[in-house]
Amino acid sequence: AYYFLTLTAPSFGKVHSFLRDENVICRCGSKHSGNEFAGVPLDSRRYRYREQIRFNEVSGELFRYSMQRFARQLNVKSVPWCAVREYQQRGAIHFHIIVRVPKLTPRRDVENAFAAMRGQELAGVKWGRSADLKLVAGDGEETVRYLAKLVGYSVKSLGKSESLLSDEQRKFYVRLDETAREMGL
Repeated sequence: AYYFLTLTAPSFGKVHSFLRDENVICRCGSKHSGNEFAGVPLDSRRYRYREQIRFNEVSGELFRYSMQRFARQLNVKSVPWCAVREYQQRGAIHFHIIVRVPKLTPRRDVENAFAAMRGQELAGVKWGRSADLKLVAGDGEETVRYLAKLVGYSVKSLGKSESLLSDEQRKFYVRLDETAREMGL
């Protein structure tokens, strides 16, 4: 059986919402035209830049240990998987994964393994609360759809330019970059 998993970073402070509809009110309480504030901290003085930089730095190893834990929970040596690591609007890394588990594994066992995986911690860094586990239906067509979704995630930022960032977003990313340099990264 195949499953589609999503693992995200924890919150490092509240950020402006990504608005798909101009009539929706952002979590800051305002309506924005477009998404010029999407991902930008609501309060830049309280935002935990260092924690986000540390999460991004460690996320690859955290993912590796999490996949090992997932397999151990299923009592197998390893599980085949394919993953895409991508940046969210707020500049934090998250992962989309397709994983194949042994055919007769009960869904409850997969859910328990996913919960254990989400509980993985590395050097004080752990996954965020937002996560998702979906069974990919057994037919080939559904599997191909999820593989296409994974490929879509991997290429969605190709061709995007820094010039598409708003001034507020650019300032936020500059601050993240400056913080990383201060941390010696």
